[in-house]
Amino acid sequence: MSSIKEIVIKNLENVAYQVFRDTPTIKYYTDWTKYESFKALEEYRIEDVPKDLIKRYDFILSGGGAIDVTRVDFEEVKIDEVFKVINPLANRSIARHILATNKAFKIIASSKPTKILSYGGGLGGHLGHHILIYVPERVRSRIEIDSIHVGNSLKSFVIEVIQERNSKLNIVRVTEGDSEGPDYVHLAASLSEGAELMINDFVKGGVMNHSRTDVKLSSEARFTQLVSALALSNDSIDTLTSISHVGERSASSMVGRGVSIEGRVVVRSLVKMPKPRTSSSISNEVLKIGDGVAIASPKLEVLTSGVEKAEHSASHKVLTTDVLHYIASRGLEFKEVVKEIVRDYLSEGQPSPITDKINKSIRDIDVSCICKRRLYL
Repeated sequence: MSSIKEIVIKNLENVAYQVFRDTPTIKYYTDWTKYESFKALEEYRIEDVPKDLIKRYDFILSGGGAIDVTRVDFEEVKIDEVFKVINPLANRSIARHILATNKAFKIIASSKPTKILSYGGGLGGHLGHHILIYVPERVRSRIEIDSIHVGNSLKSFVIEVIQERNSKLNIVRVTEGDSEGPDYVHLAASLSEGAELMINDFVKGGVMNHSRTDVKLSSEARFTQLVSALALSNDSIDTLTSISHVGERSASSMVGRGVSIEGRVVVRSLVKMPKPRTSSSISNEVLKIGDGVAIASPKLEVLTSGVEKAEHSASHKVLTTDVLHYIASRGLEFKEVVKEIVRDYLSEGQPSPITDKINKSIRDIDVSCICKRRLYL
């Protein structure tokens, strides 16, 4: 039997980065050409992780391996032993991720909260990290996952989640892109009957940061997601959530919010509802400040009669010159007002690990150039 890498090598040239059946549009919102220049290295050694980071996490993926793993129930496995949820040839990003990944890790979720870090990229090339999270029946778990990209490289991080019956999982995820190299972060989850999954996401910056979530819902499964994305000058973020209701009486709710401050942010979602007695509500919202691009694109595919609820909405807001003039005329500090607007917009409904990251990101924002250009100050 051929290995998964042999299959990918044989078929790679025929695999597209994006196909119509699994994305809301045939238009490319991610510049995939930026990914092609980064090649997989023969061996990616473990990279040094700052000591202050090591203290914060229970499990750390670094470079081509893992460190500080004594506090987590895990198993190192070959790449052929994962891909339980994702088709290896689903898209070109996944296929290239396989070629760049030599090790994968299976983590057994428990009632004990767990913190996971994916770190690296400083050696160049294409760095791939892959984990499979297994949630046993009736287990309730919370897992925080941070992805930090450093260096001029392509960093792909794939997370597979398998939830057994009536399990509950909350994933709190922060993805920090890099100003030199692109990111591809993909979470794919399969929920058994009665399972519940809630994902809180914060995606920050990156020269080309593509963050994707795929979820399949069996009967009576529940999925909730709240995404916050922040793109500053020269950043490009594309978030996509794809939800498939494969079981009756399943339910989903997704809210995605993106802010562009002289950057580019795209918030997309696609829900497929082939079964009756299912319900879904999705909302994609964006806020543009200054120049740049902000796109909201929700899509629903209702493929049967008898669904209980099928709602989608989009919101596009712009902090206009008139608003900026009003702020200045009231004697308010422009920079602080803009930061407060962004903070409130992205933080609503998010838990403290994400709001802390948002607050830190907001403090670092320099909006003086917008103020001067728009108000001629």
